[in-house]
This record gives sequence, structure tokens and C-alpha cells, in this order.
Amino acid sequence: MSPRIAVVGAGPAGLYTAWSVRRLLPGAEVTVWEQQASGDSGGFGVVFSRSALDGIAQRDPDLVWGIDAAGESFTSLRLIMSDAHESQEVPGFVAVARSRLLEMLRHRCVRAGVQLNLGQSAPPPSVLSATSDVVVIADGVSSTSRDSLGRFGTHSAEVGTPYAWLGADRSFEGLTFAVHDSPHGPFVVHAYPYAPNRSTFIVEIGGPDPVAAGVSAPGEPTTPDTAALERLLADSLRGGRLIADRSRWRRFRSLHNETWWSDNIVLVGDAAHTTHYSIGSGTKLAMDDAAVLAEALAGEDSVRRAFIGYEEARMPVVTKAQHVAERSRRWFADIADVLPNSPADVLRSLATRGGTVGSRDLLLGDGLRRPSALADA
Repeated sequence: MSPRIAVVGAGPAGLYTAWSVRRLLPGAEVTVWEQQASGDSGGFGVVFSRSALDGIAQRDPDLVWGIDAAGESFTSLRLIMSDAHESQEVPGFVAVARSRLLEMLRHRCVRAGVQLNLGQSAPPPSVLSATSDVVVIADGVSSTSRDSLGRFGTHSAEVGTPYAWLGADRSFEGLTFAVHDSPHGPFVVHAYPYAPNRSTFIVEIGGPDPVAAGVSAPGEPTTPDTAALERLLADSLRGGRLIADRSRWRRFRSLHNETWWSDNIVLVGDAAHTTHYSIGSGTKLAMDDAAVLAEALAGEDSVRRAFIGYEEARMPVVTKAQHVAERSRRWFADIADVLPNSPADVLRSLATRGGTVGSRDLLLGDGLRRPSALADA
């Protein structure tokens, strides 16, 4: 009998799980449920290091070719601070529009025989569990499917300073960080190009209140005032305009689960874990979850053993990434402490903030081969 696999959520985690299962278990009946009719929950660009793509290419060269063809490549880390510009060569990165990545993954799922139910909320996990051999929960950090079960030992907290995920209608030169002083504390920009004349543009506010800082839309405290931000961040934008797509002020939601599976239900991607956006590793970690889970299901003769193998393989990797991401988050939260230093020293501190590359390595010229502060997306 063909195994029946139900996947809740059509983001990168869910779609890549569905495709990977069909690749390794061609007889599996795989169904994906996604409440968004378009299958796209918004966003701008996602970034991969070249080493991350090399790893994906070992199992999926066609997808990497598509990302390379649709994305933007860059090899520099740049800091803009107090009218000074510092840069450092880093290993290659490729960023691609999130919508384009999802389009590629949906197309591959359809070709592989996955049934996509877009614009349809998934049945409750208890119902899916009774009618499927495996239920994959991949509906993100705010997963209602996961939370409705209460089985995974979920720990979640909002941490850090307010930030907004925006886009810009200009291409930045590489992975760019900019610091802007204000009476309400420093504003930090995280930006990178993902398409011609398009960049992801994350704004992190130093003060605790976007309303007090004057960067929330009148009467809408969680909505960024893009005009006010354009004036404040004009030195970085250089004539560019900001783009909002369901953007809002929020705090990062740190999430981990004590276990990633229960009975025949398993978590992948942000439903299982999150890492701070400053290391740009969420998409890559989610896709690795998907690939390892599919390999475990194809390689074991029971769902239980497959889930145990999946969790044992992935949880240590993710835990390490979360530790690095937390160091990075704290570095940005305390950025005022390093601002009195020279721009060159701030860039050095920025590049080593993940804690696995030392200043001596940077001085020798080989320290940025794999800085965890610039971890795989």
C-alpha cells in the first residue's frame, strides 16, 4: 500500500518536504494544504550562502540552477556608519525572491505528482492523523496545527528590539548593514539584493516604541510609516523607495520544541524552530529538515524509527544555529556599545559576532570562509 503523507503549509518547508518524499518514495500519496489561495504568504528575498547551495546541489542540482538563474549573487559584506563605508570580501551569497522560490517549488511538486490544495485550510491534525500515515506540520512559527495538539513542549517568546521586514526598489552592493543615529536610539538596516532593482530591507529600531520614534503609520502602531523611514534612512536608500508587503512592526519570536514528533505527526521548519533573522538561516534550515525527514521516511521501515532518526540528525544542528543566532541578536541589540569604535573595528566585530571566527583569522585573510554570523540561509 502506498504511504499517505499530509503536509500542512506550502512554504519552503512544506513544499520541499512534499517534493523530497515523492522523489524518494514515488508511490507515496502526498497532499499539501495551504490556506493562502496564492500559496504565497508574502515577503521579499531570501538569501543562501554559496556553500549552502553547494550542499543542496548534491541532492537537487536543478533547484540550485533555478535559484542561480533567478537570483542575485554577491561577495561583499558592507557597513555604512557615520558617513563611512567599510567593506569586506566574503564567500559568495545568492538571494532570490521568496515568491520566485515558492513558484519553483510548487511547479516541481506538481510535476512530481503532489496534490496541492491552495486556498484550503487543512483539516485538524487529529483528523489528518487518522486518515494519513504521516502528518507533516509546516505552517510556520505561529502554527495553529502544532499548538492545537500541545504535545511538543513548545517554548516561545518575543525577544529583541522592534523590526519591520520591508523591500527597497534599488539593488544594494552585497550584504549591507547600516547604522543610523536618532534621538530614539540607533536604527539598523539589514539589506541585500535579490532581483534587479529590488532588495530585502529589514529595519531594526533601537528604541522600544516605533510610535514614539515616529515611524508607525498614524493610527496604526504596528504598520511602518515608509515615508518617515525613507527620510530617516535616506543615506542608505540613496533615492530608493521602500516597499511594504504585509509589513508590520514586530519582535522576533524565538521558538523551540522539546520534541519534533508525536505518534505519526512531525514538525519541520519554523513550526519546529526559529533562528534570528540576522543570520539569515531559516529557509536553508527548513529545506534541510525537509530533505532529512524524507530520507528518514524512505530509509526506515517504521514511521517511529524515521522520526527518531530525523530528530537525532537535525536537532543538534538547529540547536547550534540557534545559539549562534542568539549571539548575533544580542550583538545587534547592544550595538550602541560598539558604535564609539572606528567603522573598521565595528565591521570586524560585526563579522565575528557569531563567535566562531576570531579577529586573528580575519587579519590573516581567511577568517570569513564560514563565519556563522553569516550562516547559510
